[in-house]
Amino acid sequence: MLRSFLLIALAFCLFHLSARAQLSGKTYAETKREQANAQYNKNYIEGTKYNRNTPSRSSGKVDDEAARALAEKFRHNAGKGPAAAPKVEAPKPTAEQLELQKQEADRKQREDYQRAQAAYQRQQSKQEREAARKAARVEYFTEMKAIGLTEGEAWCFAINAIPTDADRDAEWNWNVRKKLSALKDAYTRFTAARATGTYVELAALAETFKIAGYSYLKAQQFLATRFPEKTAETERAQLVGLFYFYSGTFERHPIYTEAQYANRTPAQVAELEALFLELYTRHPEAALQSCATAEGMSPVHSLYSKAKEKGDRDAQLRLAELGFRIPERGYKWKDACREFPHHLTNLTGYLEGKPAAYWIEVGKAQGRDAATVIADRGDQLIEIEKAVVKGGKPQIDADIDEVFLERWMPSLQKLAAAGDPSGLNALGVLSFGGKIRRSGRKEAIAYWQQAAAAGYYPAHLNLLRYTAAGLKDAPDKTTVMQEFLAYTSQATPQQLYKIARALVDGSQGDQEQELKELGKVLGQGAAAKGVQEAKEYYKFK
Repeated sequence: MLRSFLLIALAFCLFHLSARAQLSGKTYAETKREQANAQYNKNYIEGTKYNRNTPSRSSGKVDDEAARALAEKFRHNAGKGPAAAPKVEAPKPTAEQLELQKQEADRKQREDYQRAQAAYQRQQSKQEREAARKAARVEYFTEMKAIGLTEGEAWCFAINAIPTDADRDAEWNWNVRKKLSALKDAYTRFTAARATGTYVELAALAETFKIAGYSYLKAQQFLATRFPEKTAETERAQLVGLFYFYSGTFERHPIYTEAQYANRTPAQVAELEALFLELYTRHPEAALQSCATAEGMSPVHSLYSKAKEKGDRDAQLRLAELGFRIPERGYKWKDACREFPHHLTNLTGYLEGKPAAYWIEVGKAQGRDAATVIADRGDQLIEIEKAVVKGGKPQIDADIDEVFLERWMPSLQKLAAAGDPSGLNALGVLSFGGKIRRSGRKEAIAYWQQAAAAGYYPAHLNLLRYTAAGLKDAPDKTTVMQEFLAYTSQATPQQLYKIARALVDGSQGDQEQELKELGKVLGQGAAAKGVQEAKEYYKFK
């Protein structure tokens, strides 16, 4: 009975498995292989998910072997990854080591505290000094205001007497305080003696406080009323007061006066603009000199800006012509005055039609050569006065291009035709650089010799460079040097200083060192003749 039951059960199982294989279309062996593969893939995925550096899909035999090995490792470790390496405990520090660590931490803490405390004390000290400085300025301002100076002047002198800049040297501070003490005394004495003093006495006192621009100007107007015979002198002195009001000093150890203009009132500005226009009609040169201030501020600038805002073209043109004549003085001159030549240059054909006399007159007013004025009308300085030799080849300013030549060559030719030495020298430079004709060295020498004979030192320097380089067709070197030394022997000390600076700062190319040494000797000669700038210029030492 039992045997029959077992046979029936076995037959049923075989029938069931055969049916499943027939239904799936797979044999028993294929089904078992598929199940084995599914289990392998499960183990593979379980293994690789802990290591993202292993490919999740095999891409070659090496990858397959690595994946199988990793999967096998994870399969035997229940998917928990490889067993961790046993921990090695670090030895516990000794009592001595712990004490040293504590001492080091305490030292660092003390140093940090000391640094923080020192920084705090420095800040406190700085604040205390600044508070004391402000209090001293207020006191000084009150004293200056009490003697009758304007608020702008009093504040200007207070910040000069008690400067914020701690780097200003002791000598400078001493000189400033000495000048301000003399100014205060002179203004007080002038006020006391104005009704009884003589013109000479009062004018001398006023000269001492001239840096108080507006008050000095008013003092000169008083003198003009009391001494009408001195009107011309007092009017020129009023322009000096206007100069200081608008910021400008160029003295050694100067008292900067820009704070006077910064604290101006509208009424003061309107008064001084009208006064400038009036005095310009009688003293044009002195009026333009008063506009050459250290900070580049002047009544011409403010009047031009107002005319521009109103759209008054006629007034703009008149004021641009005035501004174009402001003398070159100080490093801020070019930036301060560039708007005036810009205005005139942008008027099509306006400057191109001017005669040689116009450029000569503008150059005289600016204190520059006429040819330089033509070449430098704004953003770009073209060195029209200099030629150099490098590697035996002539070179001139690369900015002298066809556009420049087409527009400004006729003006330079007008200057040369009028006998102006800067124009002759400029044509020599252009000839030397092949801008007039391809090879113009002989013409260059002729132009430079004419300009040098007229006493134009840049032409002498161009001849020196030419002969020093030993170029073909160059004049005799000894003769050129003798003529140059004869010229310098007749030059004023200030002219000698300018020539020396041109050689020391402007020499380039072949024989550069030789020419710089010559400039150094001339600079020392200018210093010996009392030129302060030459004494102080480091390249002459």
